[in-house]
Amino acid sequence: MKRTTLRPLIIFLVLAAMLAANVFAADTALHTTTAGESLSVVVPAALRPGDRVAIVAPANPAVADRLQLAVELLEGRGFEVVVAENIEVTSAMGVGDGTDQVRADSFNSVARDPSVRAIICIRGGYGSVHLLQNIDYAALRRNRPIIVGYSDITAMQTAILQNAGLLTFHGPMLSSNYGQTAAFDALFAMLMEPKDSFPLQNLNGTEFTVINPGAAEGRIVGGNMTLISTTMGTPYELDVKDKVLFIEELSEAPYKLHRYMWQLKLAGKLDEAAAIVIGDILPDRVYDDPTISLKVILDVLRDVTVPILHNVRAGHDEDPFTIPMGAMVRIDGNTMTVTQRVVEDAEEIGSRSITRAEFTSVLMDALDVEPGSAVLAEPFDDVPAGSPYYAQVTAARAMGIVSGAGNNLFIPNGALTNQDMYVMLYKALEKLGRLPELQTDEWIVFDDWDDVAEYARNPIQTLAKMYPLGSVLNPRVQVTYAASVAVAMLIS
Repeated sequence: MKRTTLRPLIIFLVLAAMLAANVFAADTALHTTTAGESLSVVVPAALRPGDRVAIVAPANPAVADRLQLAVELLEGRGFEVVVAENIEVTSAMGVGDGTDQVRADSFNSVARDPSVRAIICIRGGYGSVHLLQNIDYAALRRNRPIIVGYSDITAMQTAILQNAGLLTFHGPMLSSNYGQTAAFDALFAMLMEPKDSFPLQNLNGTEFTVINPGAAEGRIVGGNMTLISTTMGTPYELDVKDKVLFIEELSEAPYKLHRYMWQLKLAGKLDEAAAIVIGDILPDRVYDDPTISLKVILDVLRDVTVPILHNVRAGHDEDPFTIPMGAMVRIDGNTMTVTQRVVEDAEEIGSRSITRAEFTSVLMDALDVEPGSAVLAEPFDDVPAGSPYYAQVTAARAMGIVSGAGNNLFIPNGALTNQDMYVMLYKALEKLGRLPELQTDEWIVFDDWDDVAEYARNPIQTLAKMYPLGSVLNPRVQVTYAASVAVAMLIS
C-alpha cells in the first residue's frame, strides 16, 4: 500500500467490516411453504475447530459440576467455550433473581455476539416459553448462530424459526445427554460437514416403522408435545401447514398424550400436515408399558391419511439423532432424507444475497440511530408488523433514510445489489449529517484486498467477494459505485 498524500483519509471500512461480519451470511433461496410467512429460511455457517460456542440455560439452570463437564466436553472437541451470564439462576417461580428479563438477557447476550458461532443448551426443564417475547430475533437473523436443544427448548425453536427464519437443531444437550458419545458425534458431524442431502437414521441401527405408507416432502417442525400445546392460541403457535410434524414426549400419562393429540386434531393441525413423525414417547412411571402411550396417539391418528412414521429415536431416549428443525425433508416409505444444506461452508457465506429489510436493520444498528418518536410512523405492507425488522425499518422510513414501497425502492424480499447497499449507506450518513467534508486530493491507493484489510485493522474478506478491487478508493463518488469499490465514504 502506498499513500498519495501526507494526511491520508480514514477510510470508511470499520463500518463496512461490521456490516460484513453481521450481514453477509448465507441466505438460502429456500422459502417457507406457508403463503402467509414472509421470511426465507436461512442456515448458519458450519462449525470449525476453534470457533466460539456458547452454553446457555433458557429453561432450568445449570448446576456447577455439570456445567464444568459441559465446558470440558466442548473444549475436548476443539472449541472455544463461552458460558452465558447468569446461567445458574432459576426462573422467577423458584428464585427471584431469575426473572424472565434476566434469563432473556443471558440468551440475547450471546445471540447478539457475531463471534459466537453456536449456542448449545445445557438442559431443558421449564421456563423457555417465558422468554419468547423478549428474544432478539433480528440479532439471530443477522448473526445466524447454530442453536441446539430439545424438550422445553421446543418453544424457542418454533419461535426462532417463525420469527427469525433461522433453522435450528433438535439435538443432544450438554448435561441431559452427557456421556452419550454417539449422539454428540452425529450432532457435530452434521454441524461441521455441509452436505446437499443426507438421511436421518436411528443411531442404534433400527429402522423406522411405517404406520401410514406413502411419500411426502416439507419442512420438518414441532418437537415436545407439551410445549406445542403450551403455545397454541398464542403468536408463537406452531405452523404445520404443508410441513412434516415431528412429536416427542417424556413421562406424560396416556390421558395427557391423548389430550395433546386431540388439541392438534381440533386445531386442524393433523389435517394440514404433509406427514407425521412420532419420535420418542417415553412412558410415565405409573404407566410403564410404552405400547399404551403409542396406542393413545394412534387412536387420534386413525383417520389421518398422510404418511406416518414411528420408532424414530429422536427426543428424550439415550443417543437421540439430531433433526434440523425447519429443514426440507422427504419421507418415502420408511426413509427420511434431508434435501438441503443445513449448514453452509464459511468460505461461501459472503456471496449470498440479503434483503433490504435485513440491511436496513443492520444499518440502523451500526449507525446507532436514536429514532425517538419516528417509530410511530405508519405501518408498511411490505414489512409485516411481526417482522424482526419492522421497528427499525419503520423508523428509517420515518426519518427519510430509506424509501417506502410506493416508488418500488423497498422490497423486503428483493435481493440488494452491492451498489444499492452503498447508496443507502451514503444517504443514511447524509440524512444524519455525518458525512464529513471530503477533499479529492486525499486518496489512498491499495494494491489488493489484503492491504485494505490490514489498513482497516479488521478482516473484510467478505467484501472482497463483492467487487474486484479498484486501484483507488474515491471518496467523492456516490453514484458510480459499480465502477469503483464503493466503500469510499468517511466517518469523522
